[in-house]
Amino acid sequence: MLAFAGVFLLVACNGERAVSTTDALNDISDEAWSEFASKRIFFGHQSVGHNMMAGVEAVLAERSGWDLNIVESHDPEVFGGPVFAHSAVGMNTQPLTKIHEFAEFMDGGIGGVADIAFLKLCYVDTDADTDVDALFGEYASSVAKLQETYPETRFVHLTMPLTTVQTGPRATLKKLLGRPATGLRENLRREQYNQMIRQAYGDEGLVFDIAGIESDAGDGAGRTFEYEGENVPALNEAYTTDGGHLNAAGQALVGQKLLRFLVDVSTRDQESDGSEGTSGG
Repeated sequence: MLAFAGVFLLVACNGERAVSTTDALNDISDEAWSEFASKRIFFGHQSVGHNMMAGVEAVLAERSGWDLNIVESHDPEVFGGPVFAHSAVGMNTQPLTKIHEFAEFMDGGIGGVADIAFLKLCYVDTDADTDVDALFGEYASSVAKLQETYPETRFVHLTMPLTTVQTGPRATLKKLLGRPATGLRENLRREQYNQMIRQAYGDEGLVFDIAGIESDAGDGAGRTFEYEGENVPALNEAYTTDGGHLNAAGQALVGQKLLRFLVDVSTRDQESDGSEGTSGG
């Protein structure tokens, strides 16, 4: 079992020491946690989102006294009280279906009731040929309309997860043949999309940068590869067993970072409106 108090070390499949990190939740007060736990939250996602929520539940299992009502549902009725609801949205490889169904869920009774809502696209929603400008445009337009329609709901934003990049003899051979290693061009497109997310919403403190967390090399730098003169971030091999989905260590890291982000957003909401202990919904 992972220890979340203090520092834990991860070991990559190749036996090398990988990322170490401190628990991002240690300095959260009971009052701040209570404020967060009183919120109504909705998270739309697919499989990596399930990895993230598994990480949230694993982190909470290590902490006594931190209750959180986690429900897998997009039924508006579950928002009658404090809840962290999450649900699959759309279809993998078809990101527009995710954007549109997330909006449908908001229009179906969640918007204006949820205090915080967010959508995560997946690494499979882009490939080397994706028009990321058009994809971001569709996302930004949809969320802007939702925020205008439901000003009571705070919409936060997630970067797109990454994959590992192929290494070893096959990658070397591809380089000799003038071909990119598997994952390079795809991660470049994801990073281009993610930069648009960061630039559009980062100054507001509303971006949960899962890609930045996934590429963490544990030394203040990211796990990156050079391609066409650019540094392309990649998923750290220590966080995955299949090159894309998160293993237990990756789930735990992203889970605690997500909780910290949401607590900070919730606390800021409380300070900005002068309320105490309200759900805001």
